[in-house]
Amino acid sequence: MIGIGLLVGALLDPLTDLAFANALSTAHGAATLQWTGACVSAVTLTGVFLNCWIAPASRFAFILCAAVAFRCAYAIYDQAQNAMVGVATTTQRDRTSVSALRLGLSGLAALVIAALTTWLARSGGSHVSQLGPWFLAIAVALSICGAGSAGLLYLHRGTRGEAGVADAGRTSAWEPLPRGCHLPLALAFGTALTIPIFSKAQPYLIHYLNNSMFWGTFLGAGVPLGSMLSQPAWSALSRRYTRREIVMLACSILLMGGLMFWVTAAEGSVAAPLAALAIGAGSGGVAIAIWASFGDAIERTNGGKGWSFGLLTGSMKLGLAAGALGLGAAFDTIDFRRGDTTALVTLMGLGPICGSGLCMLLAARWRR
Repeated sequence: MIGIGLLVGALLDPLTDLAFANALSTAHGAATLQWTGACVSAVTLTGVFLNCWIAPASRFAFILCAAVAFRCAYAIYDQAQNAMVGVATTTQRDRTSVSALRLGLSGLAALVIAALTTWLARSGGSHVSQLGPWFLAIAVALSICGAGSAGLLYLHRGTRGEAGVADAGRTSAWEPLPRGCHLPLALAFGTALTIPIFSKAQPYLIHYLNNSMFWGTFLGAGVPLGSMLSQPAWSALSRRYTRREIVMLACSILLMGGLMFWVTAAEGSVAAPLAALAIGAGSGGVAIAIWASFGDAIERTNGGKGWSFGLLTGSMKLGLAAGALGLGAAFDTIDFRRGDTTALVTLMGLGPICGSGLCMLLAARWRR
């Protein structure tokens, strides 16, 4: 079901950008569209977590319909924000700063989610009737935050759009992508396919590995904390080094973190949370290079920013869908529920290791 939702999102992202091309061509229009998408997303996300009050025989169909509805709403919310990387900035330095700020705040949000999932994983409740109300309450709280922040951005942009900008320089929405977009698209797919395996499997490790609550919380917070705290450094380094050099450096840190986690996590070593910090820092560096370089390439073309960013996020969701399906298949073949978490630790370590290797191979072909 997770895979289906992500595949629907991957299809909807570029279609959303085509349908709302004029609105996404101005910062005001994108802010307005984002607020609309945030409000509808809030309603549909809350609906997803009403599942514990649905009869078990109908639960799968209900969640699937609610999840698809959420993906439709979220495509509007997400793509409006993505388009602003291009339409609300004018220089390469601005795009790097905006990308770093987004990733830093995303890390803060992921830190909150990691704390919540760690608490739920160690709370002892496992049945949907026990955890369902908690998930619903969390969904409502996050929905309020999402809609409220989008509303504040809309108010900050004012009540009028930029006259005459919406159609300026825009050619056919189906114009071909510039060559500079191809490598960031490949990097986006590769990172989404491999690196998130670490964070997706982390709650299972915390639940089944007999270790302290502090260790579990520190481990769960490692990746988002590393990504968030490293953004100022990546932003500063991006002013001195090329995108390719940033990817190579970030992948080196990512590889080191994955290897250290693989070696130390099974024993519950304190080095494992430190490895998670390194994984977060490395993935944050790759992410800022992907978003900023894609924005650079789109800025050099006539129009089509929204359509192109829809392809970028679509490629990420295709990678996430494939990774989720692979992780589900792996969970069906390894037995970690009886205290032997070696296979789970190996799986988590291989995610960033394989991701860093793939990105290094791709970045080796990077040309200015």
